[in-house]
Amino acid sequence: MSADHPASEDHLLPLIVEPGALAASLDHPDLLIVDVPVNPDSYRQGHVPGAVYLDFRYLMRGEGPVPNDVPDVAFLSQLFSALGLTRNTHVVAYDDEGGGWAARLLWTLELIGHTRYSYLNGGIHAWRDEGLDESTEQTLP
Repeated sequence: MSADHPASEDHLLPLIVEPGALAASLDHPDLLIVDVPVNPDSYRQGHVPGAVYLDFRYLMRGEGPVPNDVPDVAFLSQLFSALGLTRNTHVVAYDDEGGGWAARLLWTLELIGHTRYSYLNGGIHAWRDEGLDESTEQTLP
């Protein structure tokens, strides 16, 4: 699915979702919004309402200065279950950088066969730039 196609019945939102479109869908029961910030203070200072926090380090495994292996399937299964991921869940990921960690999450979902996902275009910065409501309360899965 390309970014310029509207969401299909299979997908709640397009692959690349704009902040306003996500804001209009926040109450959808199949939506799981995941904030993958590099700086944990970013989540505490404000996040998309309903977003759960995911430490980006859970998406990596390995040794050395750049541990870039993928965690094993058992670990990922436990991690995604803890986040509230189900077969019908549509994940929207974003981060506080240039999108690298959000993309890593979506890529990891793709590896395990979960293809219902979107990337929040511009991350938390685009959300804030549009003046959309933020939450400072921790969202539990």
